[in-house]
Amino acid sequence: MTVYLGLGGNLGDRRRYLREALLALQSDPALGALQTSGLYQSTHVGDTPQADHLNLCVALESALSPLAILGTLHRLERAAGRRPDTHGQARTLDLDLLLHGDCVRADPRCTLPHPRLSQRRFVLEPLWELAPRLRWPGQTLSLRQLLDSPSIRRQEIKQVADPSWWKEESAARTA
Repeated sequence: MTVYLGLGGNLGDRRRYLREALLALQSDPALGALQTSGLYQSTHVGDTPQADHLNLCVALESALSPLAILGTLHRLERAAGRRPDTHGQARTLDLDLLLHGDCVRADPRCTLPHPRLSQRRFVLEPLWELAPRLRWPGQTLSLRQLLDSPSIRRQEIKQVADPSWWKEESAARTA
């Protein structure tokens, strides 16, 4: 089953936290065929001023349940120093389960598709890069149509690295 994740952070060494999360996801035997979007920088969306975010999306294959994947994501966040009570606050690492195949789920522990997926350019842009023809349950508009909406276009974002950035940086660190 294809699973899409959103990764981001706006505190500390953001690239390192994202790179380490990608390496951990890649090395997890229950996850396979990891594909990444480029790396994007975006301004904070929210009421409190915060540092810019770095974001990307990941596509992977997994037979794990949504809750099992969330457990993995939460462990990676904690390993990066994220406290569990940082919703809406600056954080070292934020990992979101965006889509889990065609799963639709309204549960306090896990809502799928991710409830704010269609409202955030920092998710839509890298997701479109990975899967431009993607449609998900409950969404009638294409990713391109969502990206072209005025409310999404107003959100500031720019690509700062191509999809191979984390592999190149990892190789340079081990050389």
